[in-house]
Amino acid sequence: MVINEVHRLVPNKPIRYLVSTHYHFDHMGGIRTYAAEGATIVTSAEDAHLYRRVVLSSAPRTLEPDRLSLLPPDKWPRELLGVVTDKYVISDKGQEEVVVYPMPAFEHVSSMLVAYIPRAKMIINADVYGPPIPGKPLPRPSAGALALYETIQRLGLDVTTQVGIHGGAGSEDDFIKIVTQPENEGPGKEGAPAGN
Repeated sequence: MVINEVHRLVPNKPIRYLVSTHYHFDHMGGIRTYAAEGATIVTSAEDAHLYRRVVLSSAPRTLEPDRLSLLPPDKWPRELLGVVTDKYVISDKGQEEVVVYPMPAFEHVSSMLVAYIPRAKMIINADVYGPPIPGKPLPRPSAGALALYETIQRLGLDVTTQVGIHGGAGSEDDFIKIVTQPENEGPGKEGAPAGN
């Protein structure tokens, strides 16, 4: 279990936040367990109603009760939901900072969050962009990669590393080469786009 591994690697420190990048099922599994740990679940303003009314609802889970449903609602975390409008800052008393930003809608999803770690100059995304395969031609940019590029430019973020939840880590230089290549370069429509 991921929670046990986090506690093993960082003992005596609570899990205070979980950023849910978007509402797809493969990115929502375990949210209630993290809430039961005391974590604030960070989500977009567009998705907040889904999390309040369904995902984090106190309605009984009778088929297979999870850890959150086994706690009386008065024992639930005080701040169950953190909502991102323009940005949401998570800070560890000045030691480290993670800033969560919304992205514009694109074909994969209407609301998506990315996390930026200023000190590491790193941006973390899910289902938006993954680094290219070394030695292969640069793929065409996906709509998600272009939306991510627009977000980075609009916010003036200083990024050196791109981390894709599904696709590993890569350089910002490769990302820029992909999203700024001329229309007639890179694999045609049959080539896989960068991301997703």
